[in-house]
Amino acid sequence: MSKIMREARRAVGKVQDLIAILPEQAARMRRDRSLGDDMRLTPGALPMGPRVAIFVIWQPAGLAQSTFLTCDHLAGQGYATVAVSNAPLTDADRASLVARTAQVIERPNLGHDFGAWRDVLMLWFPTESLPTGRLVLINDSIWFPLAPDDNLLARMDVEAEAHGFTGAIWMERPGRPHRAHYQSYLLMFGEKALVHPSFATFWHNYLPSSRRDSVLVRGEKGLTRAMAAAGLVAPAAVSPQQLLRHAKTADDSDLARILDYAALTQADHRAARDDLLARRHQDGFRTEVLALIATTLFSGHFAETHPYLIAVSGGLHFLKKRQEPTSIEGRRQYLRAVSAGDLPEPPKTVLDEIRAQTP
Repeated sequence: MSKIMREARRAVGKVQDLIAILPEQAARMRRDRSLGDDMRLTPGALPMGPRVAIFVIWQPAGLAQSTFLTCDHLAGQGYATVAVSNAPLTDADRASLVARTAQVIERPNLGHDFGAWRDVLMLWFPTESLPTGRLVLINDSIWFPLAPDDNLLARMDVEAEAHGFTGAIWMERPGRPHRAHYQSYLLMFGEKALVHPSFATFWHNYLPSSRRDSVLVRGEKGLTRAMAAAGLVAPAAVSPQQLLRHAKTADDSDLARILDYAALTQADHRAARDDLLARRHQDGFRTEVLALIATTLFSGHFAETHPYLIAVSGGLHFLKKRQEPTSIEGRRQYLRAVSAGDLPEPPKTVLDEIRAQTP
């Protein structure tokens, strides 16, 4: 039944694309001709450099303090940040961003994050001054970083140098390798990708859309496909397969923690977890736990389902902000792990925000 539903949704999406594509193409042409004249530009206090992070923000009710911590972290890692707000900023929020970035841009929320990234790369950067060292694309759908000594960007830097394009999370489902892709909330390009014709071609041809399904297909998945076709995609560092391999090497105590801190929203999965944890010292425990972990890794958003596992195995210290059941439960489990001392405590402002958004 789920396969039938997927095919039905895909068919509906194709029809919607056919209906929307002409007005979206017309909107892109108008925007390119106008050079984004509806963008408000405010120079930042920090210098521009060869390493650039384009940080897309959507917080129409005002900026959270964690936004400024992300900017500080990017600056501390050597990145000149272009902060792009898809909503108007208050004077106070603009001033706080200016102090931490190389450029602040305010624009309408057209095309979500991919529309903002395209505006910066195609309309704001003159062609001759596109970043050539590193380019990070990041949005505020995650709290990042959670760990004070987070080294994720440094690790991604090595992969971007060697291959050209990488990301924090590789999404792949069994039997569908053609749909595998890096999730777009944290991506990095190295020099090999930035100077490759496929990079400029993708952004020039990208058709911004405010339909989220279209952003996923054309943007998130389309970008990985374009980079893969050019031979620029780094091997996945964090994927369901990699996490399962780590779980298989864990001792029984850590295996129990991996399961205990899993964000399970299905009643049968929760019942199976509770039963297994109650008989963790009995024969067959490891085999059954690994089977349940595998099931939950290869379905849904595994990074949100396993916040403890991605932290201890992949060194990924961030959380999604989505207000959906798995995301909320993942934050509950993350808070449990922090309270127990099994994960490092984030800065107080971030911890307060996570608690406030976790019913």
